[in-house]
Amino acid sequence: MNDNVIFINKNFFDVDLKKNFVLLINNLCLKEGTNKRLSQKILDNIQKNSINLVMVSKKLDLLKEYYLNYFTIKCSWGYSEIYFDMI
Repeated sequence: MNDNVIFINKNFFDVDLKKNFVLLINNLCLKEGTNKRLSQKILDNIQKNSINLVMVSKKLDLLKEYYLNYFTIKCSWGYSEIYFDMI
C-alpha cells in the first residue's frame, strides 16, 4: 500500500477534509437532507488551489457546477451510475 493513500471507513460528518481528497460516497439511498449536508460539508472543507475528486451514486445538487461526467456500472441489483465532480 502507498503511504499517500488512506482508506477511511467512518461517519462522513466526523472526517476532516482539509487535505486533497478523493471521495467515493454511496449515497443512493440517502434522503435529500442528508445529501445536502454532505454537499455542504464538502464545499466547506475544500481549500483553494487543491484538487479534489468526488464520486457519488446520486448527484449532489450543490456540486452541479463541478460536474465532470458519469459512468454506468453493473451492480448486484442492475445498472447504476457513478457521478464524478472535480472540485
